[in-house]
Amino acid sequence: IPENTDTAAQIQYERLREYQDQAEKGFIWLDSRLDIHHQIIAGLQNGRWPVLVGEAGSGKSEQADAAARALTGEDPTHLACSERTSERDLISDKEIDQTEGSFDKYKPVMRAATGFDDSRAQKSSHGGRICRFDESGRLGYQGYAIIKELRQKRPGDRLLDRPVLPGFAAIWTTNPVGPRYPDRKEPDPAMRRELSYIDVDYPPQTNHNPELYEFMLASLMDQNGHINASRDEVAPSY
Repeated sequence: IPENTDTAAQIQYERLREYQDQAEKGFIWLDSRLDIHHQIIAGLQNGRWPVLVGEAGSGKSEQADAAARALTGEDPTHLACSERTSERDLISDKEIDQTEGSFDKYKPVMRAATGFDDSRAQKSSHGGRICRFDESGRLGYQGYAIIKELRQKRPGDRLLDRPVLPGFAAIWTTNPVGPRYPDRKEPDPAMRRELSYIDVDYPPQTNHNPELYEFMLASLMDQNGHINASRDEVAPSY
């Protein structure tokens, strides 16, 4: 690099422009995020649902959403997990229509698995999607019991008399179990065998791998690839 500073700078600049383009689409595929994505794919290919485990703000939810869009071409459905999560939260609950009477309102897992929004629909509105389980460490026994049954479903199987579509899966996100998050807990051993745990850390920031700094520079770029700040203001500092 000391003998080819202009070439090295141009390569790095193009890298930042690529990051900027990705940021406009909602997610920057840093090298560390690509590594996590490959682990997600490996987990799904092995028939397991990935569980992204990391501290608050490490990018678990954004990673799960980006993975869902990359794998299915669709945004994921979202499920907020709690100790009381039950079939009514996962699959279906009754609703009342003033003109048509009662019907089944499909919940995030059912919508992702079948493409139907409710029992009134005559055909699916999209293909199989991924359901993002937020704070899966809060799930209670009732939720896990239903999920174990869902894990047995394969494309073509029936769920509430609707066919399960190819592409259906789930990606879970949670904080690590421990004293900092006392309401998070591990599922039982049988459930853990159905899951693939993936650690999600903050982007690295070292002299040899200043990924976090590159992410920030790309976020500061305008449409013309310029940064509206002085060199002193954006110089790295440790």
